[in-house]
Amino acid sequence: RNENQVLDTSDDQTGMTHSDALKNIPTYVNEVGHDLSRPHNVFIVDYEHRSVDYSFVLPEKKTFGVGESSELFTNYSIAYETDRERNGYGLANLYKNQKSDDDYAAYLADRIRERNESTLQIAKEISIFQTCDILEKLRGSIYVPMTKLLETFLQTGRPVISMLQMVGLRRAFWLRSRFEEILHSHVASIAREYESCGPKKPHADVRLGSIEQCKQLLASIGLHDFLANDALTDSRRLKSGYGETIATAMEKEAVEEASFVLRKRLPHPFDDTIWCPVACDLV
Repeated sequence: RNENQVLDTSDDQTGMTHSDALKNIPTYVNEVGHDLSRPHNVFIVDYEHRSVDYSFVLPEKKTFGVGESSELFTNYSIAYETDRERNGYGLANLYKNQKSDDDYAAYLADRIRERNESTLQIAKEISIFQTCDILEKLRGSIYVPMTKLLETFLQTGRPVISMLQMVGLRRAFWLRSRFEEILHSHVASIAREYESCGPKKPHADVRLGSIEQCKQLLASIGLHDFLANDALTDSRRLKSGYGETIATAMEKEAVEEASFVLRKRLPHPFDDTIWCPVACDLV
């Protein structure tokens, strides 16, 4: 009570909605967005930030006959606006000429923003102990099992790994690299604390043990040779890849990673309102 509760509805290894969530959450409820002609017939009530109820409400004087059906529509409010913009029907798309993900420059800018705001900024705000917990989870629930799936796929050719999992494995290494940078800042901060203490040093600092554990975890998470090299030319397709080949999916990841590193020196790459065609081609 009086505490926010977060429910993880996705499976760590597949990225898809797990079975328990499918039993309890309506996952296929469309939304009205900003289209007032769509009938809002599903209402969501959040009780004390801990439990969510979905209620289907028929229009006044409306009854269902045998075999009749109705599409479900709800309003996800402002929390869903980023997803609306990605799909081209957000307020910024309708009134400010913002482009959807169909435009590659807009797609890339949004993904860089997401990596920076949703991942890097959060990672910078957590403690060294929380960093250690996340790295353990990253290694145990994502990196190790997905690496095994990738090895099986490479050895047998059986599609035991999905495109989402393969991308997730590459993202795990990208995230590991960001945590490595953040760990360096933690170490530098602790060093400054020690310097300010003068000759009187603290007898014990539990953070040092967590730092050493983080270093060991970071060292155990590497980028698989296939993802770094051969995947960029692999024309095979996997489930949950939406028709993409391994090569095109990994190329998108590589471009995102490079653009993220260069984000302060190369703003909005591929945006033809900023860069000339020659510059876009060079990028």
